[in-house]
Amino acid sequence: MLPAMLPFLLACGAPPNPPPEPAPEPAPPPEVASMALPPPFPAATIRDAMPVGTTLRFMMQGETERSWVRWVVEGHDADQVTIRFTPLTVDGEPLGEGNPRTSTWDELEHHAHFPVGATRERTPSDHGPAWTYTVPMEDGSVGTFVFADALPGPPVLHETRRDGQVVDRMVLLERH
Repeated sequence: MLPAMLPFLLACGAPPNPPPEPAPEPAPPPEVASMALPPPFPAATIRDAMPVGTTLRFMMQGETERSWVRWVVEGHDADQVTIRFTPLTVDGEPLGEGNPRTSTWDELEHHAHFPVGATRERTPSDHGPAWTYTVPMEDGSVGTFVFADALPGPPVLHETRRDGQVVDRMVLLERH
């Protein structure tokens, strides 16, 4: 919210408040603690931040083409979530009905368990303070995953670089 209000506050002459201190990191379960880096959000935090109706729109970019996709949370309970993934036109019109997929909250958290050799650092993002994970891949590429503190769930940015060139990118364009 603060980044969106910053131009307004500056125009009014009011100094912006300093960003809040990051929340303390929860201790990972013992079986995960030995894996490497703590995930950005525990499963319960993701669950609480993604009620039914939560809608996310992403731009996906490969080496030669772009596409857009919308995720909508359609089902939600204490253990699992159903998200419908729908491809979109450049104008945001759906291309078909989309495909629902049901996952447990623990499975979604597990997507952000990164191996030994990855790095984790605090960085700014278009969505406020974030954790950025840099992950060397087996094929020699490097993945970058940016998780904004204010938006528990999928990364707001994911890039894969090979030989210094971006070959794959996913960018969060909208969430409500």
